[in-house]
Amino acid sequence: MPVLLFDDDDVRARLDPDAAVRAVREALLAAHSGQLHSPPRVAADLGGGNLVLTAGLIEPAGVFGFRAYDTLVGAEQLVAVWGRG
Repeated sequence: MPVLLFDDDDVRARLDPDAAVRAVREALLAAHSGQLHSPPRVAADLGGGNLVLTAGLIEPAGVFGFRAYDTLVGAEQLVAVWGRG
């Protein structure tokens, strides 16, 4: 399967509020039931700011990924998501 790249405008065009709420609800329920695995975030000190990495797996949804963001130039971020199924 090809890699899909989306910018902020692409995400806004494809993700409606109801779907976003369902996704957050599923993640919260997975956390409550012990099926959300997310180790502590890691911050790499770059002098004038940090590069911060977070990662996680939501077992019921079969999705996992990471987020990398900075504290240097306005918290730009990269989010990558994979599915196991």
